[in-house]
Amino acid sequence: MKKMMQRMLAAILICGSSLILSCTADYGDNPIQPELEEYKGIPLVIFDTDIGSSTDDLFSMEMLYRYADQGRCKLLGIVVDRQGDDYPVLADVMNTYFGYGHIPIGVERSGIKNPGVFIDYRNLYNHKTDKGELMFKTSVSDYSALPNGWQLYRQLLAAQPDHSVSICITGFVSCLTQLLASEPDDLSPLTGVELVRKKVKCLYLMAGVFTSSDEPDYNFLQDSTFPNCSLNCGLAKWMSYSHPWRWATRLNTYLRL
Repeated sequence: MKKMMQRMLAAILICGSSLILSCTADYGDNPIQPELEEYKGIPLVIFDTDIGSSTDDLFSMEMLYRYADQGRCKLLGIVVDRQGDDYPVLADVMNTYFGYGHIPIGVERSGIKNPGVFIDYRNLYNHKTDKGELMFKTSVSDYSALPNGWQLYRQLLAAQPDHSVSICITGFVSCLTQLLASEPDDLSPLTGVELVRKKVKCLYLMAGVFTSSDEPDYNFLQDSTFPNCSLNCGLAKWMSYSHPWRWATRLNTYLRL
């Protein structure tokens, strides 16, 4: 339990304080470094969450709302990567409660089947007051009409300045994988990998413990197919100039164990 709480706090720090810092890297002599034009606006954030299991997602979302209130970031959208009808409603409850009911939500419809749950609060939106009224309001009228998570990614990324978007993932990488594997469409003439390389400034993944442990990694090991596919779809190549290659190599080795 102590280790889990430490990871929650780490996730909050990553998805909070790191967003208000500029994302820089020393590329050295890396031959595939692209020509990047510096984006100088406030951080533009897409938050990708497996809300409905642990409280780290709730804390991270609240911090993003508070930063948005202060003008320290702009929250572009919420991608819900936990598959199931209840989870987009939870994201809607959070958006609405903090005054951001207009923020678009993307959902996972072909992701990880029945992932593990630590704290089950999926029915939070059904809680009622002593008067029998719903305790939390929502803004979405038809959840079945919400776009797939990877499609929302494409829509949001295509509309942003180059190298401006921070993607923060505290859940699974299934929607990111589907984004990377996506083909050109009416939203963008670019493939998923090309779109990410053109529009994304920073990518934060809450995952780790790539060795034996009493508490092995959760987000990747619920189904290693998706993180493996992310690497094969080009994430590792993209990370080779925006993040340490050693990290991607170590992850790839771990997932093949």
